Amino acid sequence: NKRLLRTCVGDLAFEAALLKNVDHENIIVLHGVQEGNMLDQMKKGHFFIVLDLLAETLECRLEKWKKEKKRVNFQSETGEFAKTRLKDVAMGVVKGMEYLHSKKILYR
Repeated sequence: NKRLLRTCVGDLAFEAALLKNVDHENIIVLHGVQEGNMLDQMKKGHFFIVLDLLAETLECRLEKWKKEKKRVNFQSETGEFAKTRLKDVAMGVVKGMEYLHSKKILYR
């Protein structure tokens, strides 16, 4: 579908342009974008962008911790460690969103 392809290309180009102009420890880093016309490159199946390796998504990490929670007593020392991990992840998200908002970028 050509219309959908154009929309997707536009979204990808917009996101790449945003990532190129942000620098924060809690936001993935854009290292490069293939040169040339993005739409033409994607039609040929040749377009690529280079990002940091994302080992796991937030959703996957929370799911893993949810399974661990069933085995952990949250009153124990291990439970306190789990609470600290969750708080650290939440604060990372908050700091990243705060940074984006300071740049007048709305993430949805």
